Amino acid sequence: MQSGDPALAPGDKIGFLDLCENIVRMIYSDETDFRIWCGEFARICLEMKIPLCLELGDTQAALQTFERAAKYLQLDSELTEPYVCVSPLVAGDRFEPLCDTADTRPLAQTAVEDYISRPCYDVLRDDIRFIEALRSIESIYKA
Repeated sequence: MQSGDPALAPGDKIGFLDLCENIVRMIYSDETDFRIWCGEFARICLEMKIPLCLELGDTQAALQTFERAAKYLQLDSELTEPYVCVSPLVAGDRFEPLCDTADTRPLAQTAVEDYISRPCYDVLRDDIRFIEALRSIESIYKA
């Protein structure tokens, strides 16, 4: 980043997003507790991190991030019941899986139709890792 330039460079943005995820992982240290954030981190991967990786020309990082987003979408889809956190900083906090928008589509379907359909993903579409991760995402809502 240049002095006086308020915008972060793509690599710095990725680093900041990774830091945010790491902080949330520290707070929600139990893996089951962390699942309550998986939908948000899937969106961050799909909407921000993957396009940033591609802007940098790093298709391997983009594919790795896409695979992580697919995993996060799967974990998010499994949260259907109220849940009480057990991680020390949030022990006893109750999570209610609620839809906070008028969009009634499952998050995995939203991901495919609103994010993954974007042209910036075209460079990844023929890669077997992308194809397999996309299949796993689609299986969440097409089951």
